[in-house]
Amino acid sequence: MNKVLLNYVKNNKKLFFRLLFFILIGIIVGVIYFNVVLEDVEREEISVFVLNTQTRLKENVDINYIRLLINSIKKNTFYIFLIGMLGLFVFGNLLVYLILIFKGLSIGFTISTFLYSFSFSTEFILLIILCIFQNIIIIPSILLISEKSEKLSKSIKEKRINLRDELCKHIIIMSILIILSLLVSLIEIYISMNFLIAF
Repeated sequence: MNKVLLNYVKNNKKLFFRLLFFILIGIIVGVIYFNVVLEDVEREEISVFVLNTQTRLKENVDINYIRLLINSIKKNTFYIFLIGMLGLFVFGNLLVYLILIFKGLSIGFTISTFLYSFSFSTEFILLIILCIFQNIIIIPSILLISEKSEKLSKSIKEKRINLRDELCKHIIIMSILIILSLLVSLIEIYISMNFLIAF
C-alpha cells in the first residue's frame, strides 16, 4: 500500500510540489500578517485569549467537548469537501489554489500566535508537535484531493473522460478522506487536548 502511494506521488510529483507551494505561500503570508500587519494591541488580545483558553483547559472549566468536536469536524472536513466539489467545475482548480493558500495562512498564523504567546517554552514546543501530528493526516489529504480535483477539472475542460466513472472514483476518494478527517478531529479533541492539559 505504501509503495503504491509513493509511486503515485512520484509519478505526479510536479503537481504535488505545485500544490504544496501554494500552502507554503499561505504559511508565509500568515506569519507576515501576524507579525507585521497586526497592531501590538491586536497581537496582545489574541495572546491573552490563547493563554486564558489554556488556563481553562487545565482547570477543566466550562469545556464543552461535543461543541469543540463539532467545530473541529466542520473545520477539517470543510477543506476536503469544498476542494473535492471544485473539481467538478472547469475553472475549479484556480479556487483550489486560493483555498490552499488560506489553509497555509491559518497554519502560519497559528504558529505565530503560539510563538508570541509562549515564546520558545515547553508549551510552545508541545503545541507545535501536536499541530504537526494533527496535520500529518490533514495536509496529505488536502493535497491528494486537490490533485484529484485539478485533474478532474482539467479533464472536464478538455472533455476527455468518462464522466460517470470519474465522478464515482472522485466521490469515493473524497468520502475516504472525509472519514480520515473525522478521525483527526477525534484525536485533536480527545487525545491532543488531554495531552496538553496533562502538561
